[in-house]
Amino acid sequence: MASLEITGIEVAYGAVEAVRGVDLSIRTGECVTVLGSNGAGKSSLLRAIGGLQKPRSGSIRIDDTDVTGKSATRMCRLGVALVPEGRRIIGSLTVVENLLLAGRGSKRTSRKECAANLQRMYEHFPRLAERRTQLGGSLSGGEQQMLAIARALMTRPDFLLLDEPSMGLAPVMVDRVYEMFDSAQGVFDGIGVLLVEQSATHALKFADTAHVMAQGSFAYSGTCHALKASPDTLTRAYLGDQDITTNRSVSAAVGRTEGE
Repeated sequence: MASLEITGIEVAYGAVEAVRGVDLSIRTGECVTVLGSNGAGKSSLLRAIGGLQKPRSGSIRIDDTDVTGKSATRMCRLGVALVPEGRRIIGSLTVVENLLLAGRGSKRTSRKECAANLQRMYEHFPRLAERRTQLGGSLSGGEQQMLAIARALMTRPDFLLLDEPSMGLAPVMVDRVYEMFDSAQGVFDGIGVLLVEQSATHALKFADTAHVMAQGSFAYSGTCHALKASPDTLTRAYLGDQDITTNRSVSAAVGRTEGE
């Protein structure tokens, strides 16, 4: 069982501190979610782990190997795949071309293994099999998110980083994306998943452990079960000293969870 250990990570953009002293641990086979409102530092944390942003301080280790500051390409070859916010598929390529480009470029699989992995993606994501010759840019938002996730999985990662998979999608499409997660559970077997989300509703159903991020650090850490059982804790972690009645974005993020 491999582990991804983040210790004391700090990320800054000039004088602006985005992430402040965050500790995080993920093991293969488990899912950890980081929740928080816009500007909390979630995406900056994920970008630092995935190799898109060098941390100002702290360390990132895969088992006993220090990988702090490695590039995204290098992190991918070390088994850490990032699905960035906004999907970023190649719209001018077909579905199958997007998938094969990732699989063959990762250098973690042979051509034979890549071909087998492609069939595995089609089995777990049948909509992609139906759309295999369709240009990525012509897919719906939910289908593009599905393709972005399958593309990352083509690299056969040990750890998968998902940055706000619900961002920019209509509520019905968000439901479909998470339904896809449920129906394709087998494809995530043995992979450590770090899911960053603004909406707690789906993330708490999918993950095992939750951290709520506010102003660059964790305001809460614990099991998803405990957090769902205590919606007031979730609200306080999101808001700090603010009043939930004056913050509509947080009300939307936690409201449906409170009603379940």
